[in-house]
Amino acid sequence: MNTLGHTANIVKNRCHLDLRRFFFSQQVIDRWNGLQQEVIDSTSVNVFKNGLEKTRITKMGFFND
Repeated sequence: MNTLGHTANIVKNRCHLDLRRFFFSQQVIDRWNGLQQEVIDSTSVNVFKNGLEKTRITKMGFFND
């Protein structure tokens, strides 16, 4: 089991201005990096969406701010 995340992690750059910090893309990086490898390796869009739904159910608040 790899505890460092999945193979498609995105590096989050440091933001010195609040303007950049609150961009949508900056907020999504943590959620993307929190996905499991099985979801990332999905064979189709529907399998990926089902994996996102399972993640949302198991991790309460994963998609809520």
